[in-house]
Amino acid sequence: MKKYLLISLLLFAFKSDKLPEGWIEIEKTKVGGEKIEIYFFDYMSKLETIQPNYLQYKGREFTNFLQKVQFEFPAYVAKRDLKKEDSVIYFVLRPNIDKSDRPYFFDLEIVKVEKDFPINSLENKESYKYRILKTTDANGCRGSLVTEYNKIIQNNPNRAQLIGNGIQIADSIFTRVIPYEEFKKPFLKIIEANL
Repeated sequence: MKKYLLISLLLFAFKSDKLPEGWIEIEKTKVGGEKIEIYFFDYMSKLETIQPNYLQYKGREFTNFLQKVQFEFPAYVAKRDLKKEDSVIYFVLRPNIDKSDRPYFFDLEIVKVEKDFPINSLENKESYKYRILKTTDANGCRGSLVTEYNKIIQNNPNRAQLIGNGIQIADSIFTRVIPYEEFKKPFLKIIEANL
């Protein structure tokens, strides 16, 4: 029986040498003259923890499950060190369930925490909700079930051909693999407007 791209590639580990499971550093850049580190969190690293037998789902039931898990976690996070204050500002791009029927379903949360605040604590909004300085609409940041930095794409030998194109994710259900380059400009623009 033919395995779908998502199912066959989810067997890869989601571990990083220096970051918690599911997290990867994408780049270091400057925004408005400030040094920023950009991270991605792969919500798919949590599928088995949330539902060990998630592969039982088929078709639309499977994609609904994926979306439910996706909306529990951040997607992209930018980190700005405030050296003079010994603290950190995180710009957390998180899906908003109230916008789940729209292509641009992200909000940007601006969170100020101590330097020793672990990045994986950003997975659970309860751990930082009282430290949110501001939440704003992330216009221009288009969502999809699969992005360039999901492990199922990164571990695929044909990833260059997959990024920006449609992939079959379940029976007769296709989704587009969103390239980071499409996220980058609007994401950094929102960050710059909130520095």
